[in-house]
Amino acid sequence: MQEYARQTLRLDQVASGQPAEQLGLGCFNWASWFKANPKERHGMVQREVHKAEAERRCVKAVAMNKQGSWTWWESMLEKALTWQEIWSMEGHRIKFLLCSVCDVLPTPSNLHTCTWKASQP
Repeated sequence: MQEYARQTLRLDQVASGQPAEQLGLGCFNWASWFKANPKERHGMVQREVHKAEAERRCVKAVAMNKQGSWTWWESMLEKALTWQEIWSMEGHRIKFLLCSVCDVLPTPSNLHTCTWKASQP
């Protein structure tokens, strides 16, 4: 990753001669890769790696937007339970309702947890 950041900084310097974000003259101080000392280069590489990681996380979050939309509370159906209904339910039904709300049912995504591995014969 650091080598990629170094190559990106060099390429930006050689290709355009100016930073990628063109905000205008005097908006920020821009250090040249070729004129920087080793300590400044190290800082430049760290900033470039941080920027690349932030971009990667942003792309991943945007790509997963619709994937988890069914888990949002806004899309859930409301179920109004009265105490009379709760007292008349069987124990395993109450357990199922509570586990479904807490997302601890034995679904494929939850089977990797230690609690389900231990309880399976």
